[in-house]
Amino acid sequence: MNDVARAIGVDTSTPAFAENPAAHYAELRSKCPVSWQPSANAWLLTRYDDVARVLRDPDMSHVGILDPWLRIRDRHRLDFKNAIQVISAMPFNYEGAQHAEGRRRVARAIATLADRDEVFSAAARRLLARARRDGGFDFAEDFANRLLFEVLCDLAEVAEADRPLLYPLSRLSWTIEATLSIRDRQAMEDALFRAFEVLTLQVPVLVRKSPGSLLARLHEAMPESEPDRVSATIDSFCVMLLMGNDALGGVMGSGISWLLDAEQNKGRTVPQAEWGRLGGDILRHGASVDYLTRSTSREKTFGDIVMPAGSRIMTSPLSANRDTAKFGPDADRICLANHHGVGLTFGAGRHVCVGMQMSKRVINAALDALAEAPELRLVGRTQRAKGEIIRTLATMPVEMG
Repeated sequence: MNDVARAIGVDTSTPAFAENPAAHYAELRSKCPVSWQPSANAWLLTRYDDVARVLRDPDMSHVGILDPWLRIRDRHRLDFKNAIQVISAMPFNYEGAQHAEGRRRVARAIATLADRDEVFSAAARRLLARARRDGGFDFAEDFANRLLFEVLCDLAEVAEADRPLLYPLSRLSWTIEATLSIRDRQAMEDALFRAFEVLTLQVPVLVRKSPGSLLARLHEAMPESEPDRVSATIDSFCVMLLMGNDALGGVMGSGISWLLDAEQNKGRTVPQAEWGRLGGDILRHGASVDYLTRSTSREKTFGDIVMPAGSRIMTSPLSANRDTAKFGPDADRICLANHHGVGLTFGAGRHVCVGMQMSKRVINAALDALAEAPELRLVGRTQRAKGEIIRTLATMPVEMG
């Protein structure tokens, strides 16, 4: 099977793959659904049933992202203190009780805020106001890649004047990848330093004066045993900015790009006035968080491949969500007739994204606002942004009206 994978030339580490992963995934699903990826030292699964099985398997543990940072600290005495602290707060780095407790903290904090549709709609319409005024904008940078950032800041009651200091952090999801230069790691450290400067002053004030804000609720969700509840609150909020904004922005950017670009949709798009009905299918089609990686604790078999205990398995929600065996002949399209839900966009099993319900509602509110806006037209080529695990667009020029 390794020979077959190499023979068909599908290597996920190449620039060609990064430019059009969906097409390469289709080839893998058809010819080699279980492939060996030497650059990752892992098996890659691309069919829905296999991916869902892995994500829901209690015998497999999540491969976290903390170890590379700790190795650099211990071997080279480069201590990216803020980055290590925030990454340590990401629940998916852990299993068992520590993982469950981390999820509970965040879930408790956002539970009563997940249905704030008026906040979500106001953020989307505020971002569209500039395009209405100017007759166009960069949809990726000025809308998709800012949407959840603005929503989270609104819920947290972050002052407008402080948001420019926090925004760079929300575009650094690529720093969760294993192979980073020291300069890139320092960029994350610097962004987190600025975030802590801003939020360390704000959290105590919001806890006293605005107990319903997201930051106050995160603080309330911290256990009494937490030695520094303010710092732990900031850690959790930074995780939301760092991971959530790009994940949702990637879905929104890729979805609207597909709907506007005849080269992608082959003339089978959906009228803009109907976009408000596409939330679930845009989320399925554009699964932006990829390469969910697990480690086996015992022998596993997929197809004719027997994987011993300790094997690394990469799964692709993007590929799984385009699997025609699961989603029918239109799996590669966004359309009104698809009613299959969001697939594996938010993962599955015990590591499913705790922000799933809120994200769905944010997407729906944004699509409702876009459906009511003047007609959008793509007026230039889109360009992808940095990052392979969470895929976003860097630019997407559009005109309105």
